Amino acid sequence: MNLFRHKLSPGAVLIPVSLFFLFIMLSFSSQRFFKRDSIYHLPSRFVGVYSPVNVVKPYAGVNTSIGFFDLSDPQTPYRINGFLEESKAQRIIPIISLEPFRLKNRTNPNESLLEQYQSPEAILILQKVHEIFANRTTPVIVRLAHEMDVPDQYPWYFVDPNHYHRFYRHIYKSVNANSTYPLLWLWSPQGRSYSAKYWPGDDFVDLIGISVFSSASWSPEHKLQSFSSIVSSKLWLSRYFKRPLFAAEIGVSSAPNIQSEWISNATQWILDNPDLLIGFIYYQSKQPDFMVEKTGFFDWRLADFALNTAIILLTP
Repeated sequence: MNLFRHKLSPGAVLIPVSLFFLFIMLSFSSQRFFKRDSIYHLPSRFVGVYSPVNVVKPYAGVNTSIGFFDLSDPQTPYRINGFLEESKAQRIIPIISLEPFRLKNRTNPNESLLEQYQSPEAILILQKVHEIFANRTTPVIVRLAHEMDVPDQYPWYFVDPNHYHRFYRHIYKSVNANSTYPLLWLWSPQGRSYSAKYWPGDDFVDLIGISVFSSASWSPEHKLQSFSSIVSSKLWLSRYFKRPLFAAEIGVSSAPNIQSEWISNATQWILDNPDLLIGFIYYQSKQPDFMVEKTGFFDWRLADFALNTAIILLTP
């Protein structure tokens, strides 16, 4: 049968063709990460724990690790290299959280963060990081300048989001490198109603990270906000930007029995909603010394039994 026997009018051809190309464009836009998934052989769910005691693999069963690296420190490239090598030896996916603090030896107080990272000493650091990324042979996730939407928490918070866009893209273009695997870039706001203003652009993001912390001291009723309610309030980021959602930092501060109940409920919610979160990393540490909250100093550490149970249940 000749499907092209009948001559169609130009309009009849144009509409189906236009719809076809529109479908292709939308499909590619919403599936940027998954179209490359066959290259990476990644787990269906990332499960990890951050611990300053044993950074790479603090708990058996995790399949990812996260390390925080001060990008202003000249020793950072070597620390990143060591972290990548150890992650490779442990057969887990590393997440490199790059924290671009202000350079300590810059004396001009009016110099912008972008100007600092365009200086010769910063460029040298960025070039070394680029070389390390270019020489790797395993998948790597890069999380750059996280929680940029929290006022005055980090030096990479900008009142004008355009400043953040330019800064993010400068670092991205300086260190991005393809080897056996392209880098996966994790844009990681805390997840607020205005976070979309800080979106650096479709070409610079593969995954979206959010922070999920809960403390009764943040509530007027002194009640913990549940994991499910926090995540549900941030799901719009994934739907709006069409990227998978990653809970990049999770923590609960309370009495041990209440913490255990909270993480147990969080685990069950993730299992009941397998398509909503692609990753889970628990922040098994105290609050950093430089980040003192107005409501107190928090200890996010869980009892080992509660955390191990969550890891066992969540790891694919």
